[in-house]
Amino acid sequence: MKKPLIVGLDVGTTTGLSIHDLKKSLLYLKSKKHFSTSNIIKRIMIFGTPLIIATDKQKVPNKIKKIASSFNAKIFHPDHDLTVGEKDRVVNISMKDDHERDALAASLFAFKLYASQFNTIDRSLETLALERYSDKVKEMIVRKQAKNIAEAIEKVRPKEKKVKKEVPFKEVELDWKEKAEELRKKLKEEKNRYEILKAYTEKLETRVRNLEIQKQEYLEEQMRKTEEGRKKVLKEKEIRSRDILIKQLKFELAKGKSIRKVYEEKLEREQELNNIKDEKLLPVIVIPDFTKEEIVNANREFDISNKIIWIQNFKFSKTNARILASIKPKVVIGEADKEIKDILRNSRIIVVDTVKPETREYYAAISPREIENEMRKIEKKSFLKWLEDYRRR
Repeated sequence: MKKPLIVGLDVGTTTGLSIHDLKKSLLYLKSKKHFSTSNIIKRIMIFGTPLIIATDKQKVPNKIKKIASSFNAKIFHPDHDLTVGEKDRVVNISMKDDHERDALAASLFAFKLYASQFNTIDRSLETLALERYSDKVKEMIVRKQAKNIAEAIEKVRPKEKKVKKEVPFKEVELDWKEKAEELRKKLKEEKNRYEILKAYTEKLETRVRNLEIQKQEYLEEQMRKTEEGRKKVLKEKEIRSRDILIKQLKFELAKGKSIRKVYEEKLEREQELNNIKDEKLLPVIVIPDFTKEEIVNANREFDISNKIIWIQNFKFSKTNARILASIKPKVVIGEADKEIKDILRNSRIIVVDTVKPETREYYAAISPREIENEMRKIEKKSFLKWLEDYRRR
């Protein structure tokens, strides 16, 4: 099943295209001149299948109707043409051009329409340890394939499993058991691939060594022959053909080693993540510097949405803070300026600056209790500040 998407479109001579998944992670944002309908459809299909296609216009353009029809997607359009001010407020970051802004604003307004339902779905599924069905349940609600959220969940949940008792939602407690089992299965598969790759690489190394020896022995044998025989052997064609074969094998060997190194690092990283979870700790994604590049790279590699991150070196940048806020990590650890904290907390991101996680090779780790204690302190300080401001009125 392809990933369901929410797509924002601003069509015209220059077309703006934004693509989000149903967790509101921005997957693609670009504007392009003379962007044909067929090319727009192909570009969207790279990321999945649109559930909703959104426009910032009250009257839906025919091109958007055609694209939505090709995917059987619902169309979102506002009850009035969105003003520049409305679009700027919802986007809240500087954009390359108006077309990208309009496309992004359209998809974000579509999210606002379904935000309450989507949040309820995520909370309900997390309580039942059925988070993997989030996209399917949301799609059923949007397409009206179920009367309500409860019915949609009942349709997708495995029939053989007993209904779990509903437990209170906890902000930072996560059930890692199911995910740990999935990771162990993936780890086993990766190890099998690694062993096959390792055996293939060793065979290549042996073959390269044998060819080098054969070449040397061949040259030495012919050099002992007559001068005329030696001249025949040293013909460039014969030697060159062997050199070419050796170079090809060396290239393939280097390529194999490079792939093996990537697999080894991936296995080590997953093993470290499993170790952290087995120690009953929370994994923390480390971002060395508060720059756009570091934030984007960390999100691409680890998917930092709804996770705990640790920014080791905060630098004042509202733009970078808004980029981070749009990705929505669960907790941000680090010593940030007040304005940066306000931007993050306004996006319901927990900011903690008095703890220091334990650094590992690929991740850092921290105990759930330490995070919970800091959250209580933050809530207490917030209340005291409110009380002090109230008394001054």
